[in-house]
Amino acid sequence: MRGRQTNSMLLKSRASPLRSNRGFTLVEVSITIIVASIGIFGMTSLFSDMIKIQKRSAVLQVLTQMRSDLIAAVNNGNPAPGVQSAWERTVADITVATGTPFLICLRDSTPCLKDTPTPLNLKAIDGAELFYSVPAGRGFTFDGRLCNSFSLGTPDPLCPLRWDLQVQTRCPGATSTTCVNPVVEVSGQLQYSPGVDDFLSGRLNLNQFTFSVRRGEKANKNEPLVLSYLDPAVTGEPMIGTGCFQAWYQRRLNTMVSDVGNNVVSLTGVGTFRLQAGTYECRIQVPAFKNGGNKIRIVGTGVNVESSIVSASQSGESVTVPLQANFVLGAATDLQVQHYCYQQPATAPAENNAPNSTVPNNYMLGVPVSDGGNYVGTTYTVVSCVKTSG
Repeated sequence: MRGRQTNSMLLKSRASPLRSNRGFTLVEVSITIIVASIGIFGMTSLFSDMIKIQKRSAVLQVLTQMRSDLIAAVNNGNPAPGVQSAWERTVADITVATGTPFLICLRDSTPCLKDTPTPLNLKAIDGAELFYSVPAGRGFTFDGRLCNSFSLGTPDPLCPLRWDLQVQTRCPGATSTTCVNPVVEVSGQLQYSPGVDDFLSGRLNLNQFTFSVRRGEKANKNEPLVLSYLDPAVTGEPMIGTGCFQAWYQRRLNTMVSDVGNNVVSLTGVGTFRLQAGTYECRIQVPAFKNGGNKIRIVGTGVNVESSIVSASQSGESVTVPLQANFVLGAATDLQVQHYCYQQPATAPAENNAPNSTVPNNYMLGVPVSDGGNYVGTTYTVVSCVKTSG
């Protein structure tokens, strides 16, 4: 009995090293494979989810940047003197293929139709396409590349996104149907046509990218320009004949002080100046001396704005006659500042009269101050304007 037990124990002790040498049992290997498969499947799923998250994040960044660029293109003014902004380039192009013919009313300051939504082709600052909504199939890919096969009815996974840009003009008054230089409203709505494979998984909130931008006449531009008469002689502004006495007489302008938007086309030596088309707000100041009541006006084709009367006593006081003039130019226009006065001084003051003058009332147009002296470099008439649109 004892011998049998010894033999049995010996066999068991010999079996242990034999099993260790042969490796895992079939059951252990199967369990290991199952566990490894679950781990691999889990890691694959995790990596797949991470890739989708990264891809969705990249798309959202593209959409956010594009939305920002579209708003900036509608809002911005001139980036530098003489350089057109994105909006100006958009308004200037009224061709069917690349522009928006509806905007010709903004370019030429003609009446615009009120509350008429129209697809917008919006340009970048270099004149290239930012996004054109006039072509119905225009769209873009997830990485922002433009494409031409967008469709809500027949989705194309290679052209899944589109901006629906609309422009319309807003006019004051309930009964008005048109207006010149209106408030302009541009709206943008993101459209998404993903097709069968929607890796965004319904996580794209289109309303998050909707925008509406209003830009009014005052917000279009802010381009100042200043013209003046800078006296080159000691005797004041010269005058022919009786000048402004009971007649409209042109004031001189000879100096372009500033013109950041290059809106002054030309300036002649006698004071006629030509402005580019657009909407302007101007303040004009003209000196008057010893000639009774005075008034001034700015005139040109389609422009005639007159001031009220300001008195300059014959006793010798000097006054400034102001005029606030707002006007719209449909094309480049020649303009003049003109002066009208009701009296003449009995004799021309010595400081305003040329030494060899035979005309008693010559140089009666005025100086900024009534005392004598050398007026070289003195500023007389001043035209200060701001171009607000066009």
